[in-house]
Amino acid sequence: MADSVIKIKIVKNKNKYKSMTFSGHASHDFGKPGYNILCAAISVLSQALFSYLFDRQYLSDLRIGDGFLFVEVSKIHVDRVFNNIEMIYEAILNLEKQYPEYLKVEEVVQ
Repeated sequence: MADSVIKIKIVKNKNKYKSMTFSGHASHDFGKPGYNILCAAISVLSQALFSYLFDRQYLSDLRIGDGFLFVEVSKIHVDRVFNNIEMIYEAILNLEKQYPEYLKVEEVVQ
């Protein structure tokens, strides 16, 4: 396994997205900090999701740190955001297929 791995955890409850956690940094194999294509791709996807959910006040929990983002959708909005999160999730799974040593996606069904 690579030295630097981005980990993404998706939590679903009854086939509805509950939360997403993004953690870690991509390997320097894809470019130095600020120029890393894998890190940039994940950053764009996670920030797009965050902005969409935050701007519409759809979050029940939010945590941000260096190389870390956790978003939890409030129960009353899970149906409303399904397609948006599904699109982000599909893009992430596509990246995981391309970079399996550097990106690990875990889906947890509760």
